[in-house]
Amino acid sequence: MSGFVQARRSAELRTRLMHRMLVARRFAELGAAVPMDSCRAKFGSGEEAVAAGTWAALGPADTVIRHPGRVNVPPEAGVMICLADVRESDALQRWLDSARRRDRHALAARLTISPSGDAVDALDVEAVFAAMRLHLDELHAGGPPRLVELRLGDADPITTLAQRMFVQRQLDENALRAIDADTRAYVRAVLASGRGGRR
Repeated sequence: MSGFVQARRSAELRTRLMHRMLVARRFAELGAAVPMDSCRAKFGSGEEAVAAGTWAALGPADTVIRHPGRVNVPPEAGVMICLADVRESDALQRWLDSARRRDRHALAARLTISPSGDAVDALDVEAVFAAMRLHLDELHAGGPPRLVELRLGDADPITTLAQRMFVQRQLDENALRAIDADTRAYVRAVLASGRGGRR
């Protein structure tokens, strides 16, 4: 692949990730769930990179669950991703146990920690996307389910990606404003259609 094509694909992916992070932020500001392609999940402020990186990595039948224990996914669904706060470890453990009892293919007795053992920077949308894509590809190929640790911090994930794109001349302030305006219009349209959710 030529350097030009690779740079263009990088810019396109980053623009898509930026749009999805802004979508996640606007829904978070309204206390509404983000309607991803095959599911809806609620994210808080500061979790935009987790939302966008996971969303971009999902396959058409994959789904995201934010609340362990509140699972309503048909058994023929693709891969199930449970994003849980470690402070809710009891709820997560109950959900894992329940999923194993139901023999859900997304979670099995051979659940393992991510092979690198390193936490993924949850403020870096590209890192989240790469980690989720890697693990989803492995799961779709029949690999074992994994726990992926995402490390949150205080930085703004949108500013982090914007600065990276500014430096590489993939984005400027006018383009960022246009993406944000498009995002706001999209969120209004989704909420007006009833596809978003306050859950």
